[in-house]
Amino acid sequence: MILFLLLLFLGGFFDVLNRNTPMQTLTSVYYVSLAVAYAGRLSNRIADGRMRRLLTAVAWMIVIFFLLRCLKYYAFHGNDLAGRMLWYLYYFPMLFLPTISFWAALAMDADGKKIFERLRALTGIVSGGLLACVLTNDLHQMVFRFLPGLQNWDSNYQYGLVYYAVAAWTILIFAGSVVVLTKKCHVSLGKRLFWVPLIPVGLGFLYSFLYVLGMPPKWNGINVVEFPEVASFVVACFWECCICIGLIPSNEGYDELFNNSDLAVQITDADGNVKFSSATAVRLTKEQMNADVQLNENTVLRRAPIRGGFVYWQSDVSKLNALNEELKELEERLSEETELIRLKNEDQIKRAAIDEKNRVYDKIAEAVRTRSQKIASLAQMAEEQMAENEGYQESMRWICFYGTFLKRFANLMLLAEGHETLPVVELNLATSETLHALSELGVSVSKRDESEGEIASRLALNAYETLQRMLECMGENLRGVYVRLTKAECKVVLEGERIDFPEDLAAAVSLQWEDDACYARLSLLEGGEVR
Repeated sequence: MILFLLLLFLGGFFDVLNRNTPMQTLTSVYYVSLAVAYAGRLSNRIADGRMRRLLTAVAWMIVIFFLLRCLKYYAFHGNDLAGRMLWYLYYFPMLFLPTISFWAALAMDADGKKIFERLRALTGIVSGGLLACVLTNDLHQMVFRFLPGLQNWDSNYQYGLVYYAVAAWTILIFAGSVVVLTKKCHVSLGKRLFWVPLIPVGLGFLYSFLYVLGMPPKWNGINVVEFPEVASFVVACFWECCICIGLIPSNEGYDELFNNSDLAVQITDADGNVKFSSATAVRLTKEQMNADVQLNENTVLRRAPIRGGFVYWQSDVSKLNALNEELKELEERLSEETELIRLKNEDQIKRAAIDEKNRVYDKIAEAVRTRSQKIASLAQMAEEQMAENEGYQESMRWICFYGTFLKRFANLMLLAEGHETLPVVELNLATSETLHALSELGVSVSKRDESEGEIASRLALNAYETLQRMLECMGENLRGVYVRLTKAECKVVLEGERIDFPEDLAAAVSLQWEDDACYARLSLLEGGEVR
């Protein structure tokens, strides 16, 4: 800040000494050169891209301020219209210097992007509107009021209402910058030293107060510094103080940082020349600088591009390697457990399949238990008859008859397990085989099949068992059998001496006796239509 003051007053004294001489233009060149140098310095010092662009814009506004003054007093001196337009254009940097400063203060909050955009648009519109009023002052004279015919416009004028609005807005928006920076200061050092940036602001307000009273600093009756230089000094010095106290991150102090850091870090330029290096950083070869490399088992060299070069740092991956080993062991353990679970599941599936088969077999055994007992009784009778050599063949034929039913009925039950329907062809085959076994007993059999598609599993089992019971009830009285399968029913004709069927069987089948013939009809539509 002291350097800024020295440079400011050095230019002022130089201006006083060379006022009204050919050397006077050098004062403007001096101030423009300082502003350009400051803009270049900011572009290389500020780390954050958005903040760098905004502060660089502030510096270039100062450059524009001095260029406009230089053009007004030297390039277009004596040209009233051009001089007046350049005077109006002073208010472009005067309005947008505090406005862009306010934007820069808002930009310190990286998370408030939406608020930043809205406030930037709002303040930009207000500043732009006020600038438009100033530039069109010749039409309405609401900023500066002149004598009729614009006589002595540069020395004899009065301030209008809009002028005070412009002054109030510039003070308000710059004060807003200070308030926003105060609230957004998260650095402890910045909080303790935030009074430092307020010093140039206070000096600026002091000069403005003296300027309004007509008592600015003078030498030989000439103002040492003019208002444009003071305004530019206040803004530039304010932001420079913010940078110096660490409120705004900058690319400075790397020597101290690297000397005190225990991190293995180094910065190189674009050609790979080391500019900064910590004490723990290893010397790198050109080959190592070209990509991320593994320096040893637990150290990896990383790199990232930065403005003007690269930053390299060594990452200790020992903990990561240990974690990877743990994950590998865990993966192997999980793989073994998964295999055990798979084998256990397979065993459970096999056991479930065996249990299901046993359940089905038990169900079949229960369903054919009566016929199994009958076969056992016939087998014992056949054994006795074989010894006596009488009736043996007849008993074996009846065993074959009952065995055929057991085989076919068990087959139908297996096919029906888990299925709501069965192909009608299975019922047809079962019926045909039973009739064939019956023919071996000397019974005349005939069968006609007119059905196709599928039938409900329950009806198929019921139809086959009902037919078997009817044949068993007729027994040795049976002389002939005729079976006809259609889509709707199973028709059976039994020839033989008339008998009385059990009540449950008679209730399940439509029976009608005519002479020695019994006509039976079993519906296949009840609960499951043939399709």
